[in-house]
Amino acid sequence: LRGGFFMERLKNMLFVHNAGERSVSVIDTLTLKEVGRILPDACGGRADYFPGAHSILPDKNRGCLYMTDGRRDAIHAIDLDSFKVVGTIYAGRNPADIAIGGGGGCLYVADRDSDSVSVIDMPTGRIISQIPVGSMPSCICTSPDGEYAYTANVNSRDISAIDTWSNSNVSTVALKGCPNSIIPSRDGLHMYVSCSGMCRRSGGFISVVSARGLIIQKDICCGSVPLSMALSARGDRLYAIDADLNMLFMIDLKRLEVAAKTGTGGLPSGIALDGNGNIFVSDAADDNISVIEQETLKLTRTIEAGPQPVSMCILD
Repeated sequence: LRGGFFMERLKNMLFVHNAGERSVSVIDTLTLKEVGRILPDACGGRADYFPGAHSILPDKNRGCLYMTDGRRDAIHAIDLDSFKVVGTIYAGRNPADIAIGGGGGCLYVADRDSDSVSVIDMPTGRIISQIPVGSMPSCICTSPDGEYAYTANVNSRDISAIDTWSNSNVSTVALKGCPNSIIPSRDGLHMYVSCSGMCRRSGGFISVVSARGLIIQKDICCGSVPLSMALSARGDRLYAIDADLNMLFMIDLKRLEVAAKTGTGGLPSGIALDGNGNIFVSDAADDNISVIEQETLKLTRTIEAGPQPVSMCILD
């Protein structure tokens, strides 16, 4: 783990993946200003318009930020001290999303055009396994204990569960719509999967799925095209953005229903929460970040970012 000064300097920083120029904006969540922009020379060129929900991912133990590069079938490691690319890891075709598992020693990569997950040994940067999953895995996450990885597979409309000890696909469950994102509950007992409906401007939902048996417990009606999601610190609220309706939904996870909603900027694509009661929503069509209160869903400010901001993360 990096030293105290290094972590103190970065702990309030929001990292935003700008798809329009393949860059990363660094935003101070206390001053609500962009304080820097990482333009990795090795990454250059325009990105896919919608990288996965976790297409940038911090690794505090190694002091770096991982960033997918679908055009080069690669993941770039950016040093969080120098903000320079210090390594490139090659995966399957069109890596869309990444997660850390295997006790923190492996990077799990959803390879969208390979219908597989690449397992990369992080100390060596080598692929140690490629696991077949459903068709077009676009999002991936790991359970809080790191024992399982889950992919949301767009074309086959299902999710796959991977045992990270054996690196094998152990289970699959079909969904009623097209999955866009997947995250675990705080206790690891459930997965939340955002799904697009069959009809425009209606029919979107969040599937609540038991993590071990992959049993769908409930589909919560939620807009039209819910994309990225984020959990409150207590794990009792789920926030989901809708790219079709330009809205943010707050879901009460005790009642399993939408409790409130509010408008966002154009084409909301990513979401992140800080420890000061703020929600950050990247508005890809407006090239900015909306700052919204977690309790009231009141818009308090917008922050200029790079072109087409999409996925985001906070180093907490």
